Amino acid sequence: MSQKGYACGRLVKVVVSRVPKPKDLDSFKQRCCQIFETDETKLFFLFSCENLEEEEFLAIADPDSNKELLNNYVRLFYGLNLELSSENIRAEIEKIGSRLLFSSSLEKLEKNVLELVALYPHPDVYRTAMRFFRLRENIEKLRSFGWELLELLPTDQEAQQILAESYLSERKLDKQDKKKAVRVIDPLWQREELNSEQAVRYADILEDIEEYSKSFDVVFPLCDDQELDDDIQIQAKLIAARTALKLGQTEIAARLILDIPPKQLGGSLIFLAIETLKDNGDLEGAFESAKQFIRREYNPTVIEQAASLAYQLNRVKELEDAIRSLAKFRTLKDESFYQNLKDCGLSELARELQKSSYKYSSGQNIK
Repeated sequence: MSQKGYACGRLVKVVVSRVPKPKDLDSFKQRCCQIFETDETKLFFLFSCENLEEEEFLAIADPDSNKELLNNYVRLFYGLNLELSSENIRAEIEKIGSRLLFSSSLEKLEKNVLELVALYPHPDVYRTAMRFFRLRENIEKLRSFGWELLELLPTDQEAQQILAESYLSERKLDKQDKKKAVRVIDPLWQREELNSEQAVRYADILEDIEEYSKSFDVVFPLCDDQELDDDIQIQAKLIAARTALKLGQTEIAARLILDIPPKQLGGSLIFLAIETLKDNGDLEGAFESAKQFIRREYNPTVIEQAASLAYQLNRVKELEDAIRSLAKFRTLKDESFYQNLKDCGLSELARELQKSSYKYSSGQNIK
């Protein structure tokens, strides 16, 4: 129906009237939006009440005869023209504020807030709902009404701030939420309103959605900040190094990883760290970094790097012990693992571990 109105060049507002007031007004409103194919800001209600069908005219002819019916009409007329409704909306919001101070039932107050939102699709109402559900620590509803407010007022700084905080404080966001988070966090970063920890988290989110250049721009200035907590600075350097590598800035990445403990390096960074230490003449440091990595994770390239260094430094036994530690915690049945050891000149170790793995598997089968 509303689609036809738009096609005619008219702004359609839908009034659902003569229906009983539902207990879950928000769900009812969403259902009506689907039925009438309209946005909730264009949907209004006139709920039924006693004698509505028989005495509807009394709302105008004799307003004192049925206060409930009169109030329903007043709300409807205010709602249809939100500029006229501002005073009424402010009065309703003030009521909620005073009830919040003295109410013993937040559940009842929550119902009042949701009813106000359903009746008045107005920025001040969405702001009130956003603040209320922030107090209630209901992240889902906080975000819902925060985004409704931003739909009407795209540059509203309070909504940006509250939404940004809700995303920055959550560690597990899906890709869609991360993209939404960027929309509200970026204005805060542009205004320099993020603290260092928030900026690092923002850079982390940007990296996750493959915005490598922006992530690097956000986090790189923090890498030399001496006032940062050590853990936050290491996290900043990790993100900066990874994104620099993605952007082809190998020299910057190589400089950054020298300040990161080897046990925190992984993936492509550990390869770069080993090669950088070797190029700088620090073969001992390169070998120790490779050995630490091997104790916790198998990677054929790192095994090759470590084997080469072990033979140069005459520390093959140390490397074998590190590989045994890895095998102890991981039952490695992949033949390529043993072949990797053989290719690196560690054939005896490969046979030893292969034999142990076979015995372990046989024992498990007997059990």
